[in-house]
Amino acid sequence: MHAEVAYLFRHALLRDAAYSLQTPRDRARLHTLVVDVAEAIFGADEIAAVAADLADHLQSAQALRSTTNLRELRALAERELRLLRVAAGHAKARYWNRDAVALWDRVAGHGASSAMDRVSALLDAGQVLAHSGSLESARERFEQALSLATAEGMRNEAGQALRGIGITYAQTSGPSFALPWVERALAAFREAENRSGEGLALSNLAQLHRSTSRPEETLVRMREARVVQRAAGDRKGEGSTVNNLANVLKDVARREEAEATYHEGLQIARSCNDLQLEATLTGNLAALYRDWRRFDDADRENLHALELARQCGDLRAIAVGLTNRAMLMAAAGRHDAAIEAYATAISALRDAGDRMWLGIALLNLGLLHCQLKQFTEAEPTLLNALSVFSAMRERGSEGVARGALADVYAATARAQQADEGYKSALALLEQAGQLDQEADFRGHYAVWLRGQGVNGPADAQFARALAAYEKINDSRGAERLRQRWDEVSSKSG
Repeated sequence: MHAEVAYLFRHALLRDAAYSLQTPRDRARLHTLVVDVAEAIFGADEIAAVAADLADHLQSAQALRSTTNLRELRALAERELRLLRVAAGHAKARYWNRDAVALWDRVAGHGASSAMDRVSALLDAGQVLAHSGSLESARERFEQALSLATAEGMRNEAGQALRGIGITYAQTSGPSFALPWVERALAAFREAENRSGEGLALSNLAQLHRSTSRPEETLVRMREARVVQRAAGDRKGEGSTVNNLANVLKDVARREEAEATYHEGLQIARSCNDLQLEATLTGNLAALYRDWRRFDDADRENLHALELARQCGDLRAIAVGLTNRAMLMAAAGRHDAAIEAYATAISALRDAGDRMWLGIALLNLGLLHCQLKQFTEAEPTLLNALSVFSAMRERGSEGVARGALADVYAATARAQQADEGYKSALALLEQAGQLDQEADFRGHYAVWLRGQGVNGPADAQFARALAAYEKINDSRGAERLRQRWDEVSSKSG
């Protein structure tokens, strides 16, 4: 045995022996003395770093002290509670998520905690769990907070709990399940005159209505929410809204505006030192560059987003980053690597419980199989994606899944299913305002109709697809469509 190890082992035995020789009263006094000395010689930052250990000393002091002096015991309990809150805040600030949740749970269950202490601790634990991808556990904390806040008449805190429940449902079950909760949160915030909470709820509602609203309507709602957040001085909330604004601009192919808006959001995130918001914005910027075929820029931003997510311990953000990485590989032509990356991402998304992004990963894997003419693999993957989006009532993504399935049916000589699939897909995409996807699938439909000899409808769909490409300034997409159209026209005479 090494001398150092042997020394440490003997030292631990001596320490335990010396401790066991003390009377319970003296042990309690020594535990309290540790905290007294630490608070006398350490500054606030140093205390925060050891606050959890100091809280444990005070817990031991209470357990060992045999006294009927309730004031003395109450004072020890209140000191312990204060240190637990400091320790939880310290852990949260450093993204030590498991420690932070355990500490907030201790605060919530502490005998000296007031109703406000318990509600605040449950809300904080829920937020940490939600940000780290533990959505079901987060919802449990928010539901406990809501029950207590409602009983105590805490409208602002009830609003926070309602909003938290809604956000977790948005990620696991879809907008239709989330909307009632966030609408109730908005009412609670307004009743409590919490303008910051009102701005967040308005922004969330704009995002939740996005799948059933025209893009311009969504942009108006988000900008209105941003006005409220600015007036309230809520920079973090504003940064989240700016991210959602940029996502809408990206989806309608207003790429220069989207890029500028993402950078604006990144400035806000960095000014607030919010790593999780920065990770989200960076990942979305990478997706924009991927769609723009700026692969070097996309690769750089994607790797940075993954690093930020890992620093935060955000399981959901890591899984989303892995999905974006697989999509980048596919776009860059690294197909085998992309298929493997999708499998890793899908497993991570299932672990994180994010249904929306699970659907996105399945959809894009199915699209890749279609591109590689692996239709046997594509069909079940796309059907799984479709079931996710249908259940969540995500109309735009459902439209893409139906369009891709129509491509599979067209390629495998199932004419009636192909025709019905294209029609339903285009109706959904048009409703969602996703012009880039509508242009692609309308072009697919036109080429397929031309090959079937249905020339009149084919010509009409071809003209509408070209008009859509022109509207989004996608000359590359229009040229690809013309080439396919000429090829099928020459074959069909």
